[in-house]
Amino acid sequence: MRLYVISKKLEQSYTENKRLKIDNDDLQHEFERDRQGYLNTIRAQEKQLLLYRTILEKMSSTLQRNCNYSNIDKIIEQARYDEERNEYIVPDPMKEEVQFPQVGHLPTTNGRTHQSDFVSSSKPALPPSTDYECDYTIPSQINKGYHNQISNMNADELERRYGRNVDKSNVSLGRTLNKRQEQLL
Repeated sequence: MRLYVISKKLEQSYTENKRLKIDNDDLQHEFERDRQGYLNTIRAQEKQLLLYRTILEKMSSTLQRNCNYSNIDKIIEQARYDEERNEYIVPDPMKEEVQFPQVGHLPTTNGRTHQSDFVSSSKPALPPSTDYECDYTIPSQINKGYHNQISNMNADELERRYGRNVDKSNVSLGRTLNKRQEQLL
């Protein structure tokens, strides 16, 4: 009986030992798989770092907006990795020529409509419309060097610009001070 118990314990020990060896092998295989995955990730990141370094080396001398290297995403799409030489092949930097309109054909009014568009043969010349009230005078030879813009406008123009009827008789035709000068005095 005693021999039977000892042989049973020995058999259980062998079974336990075998199970532990299988568990150990499984853990080693899992560790090796994780290790290979990490190494592959490191290699991929090193390739990506090499790509960025190569792009930056080519870009360093040409950072103008008309250069093809101003769009990094486009360069990354065009880059190819050479396994044999262990480097990225990226397109050469080149500048794109931009065609601007001829300067001589544009009016020099800072984007506003040219005043000649407002002039008609039957009406006097009107300045372009603004959303603010005039607080200055324009030099002229009509009345001692100065006149007010309101004096040249008809009633419809005054109504359109200021949203109210302005009585021209109350507007001084002489030199008027602007609002800031009046505040300071």
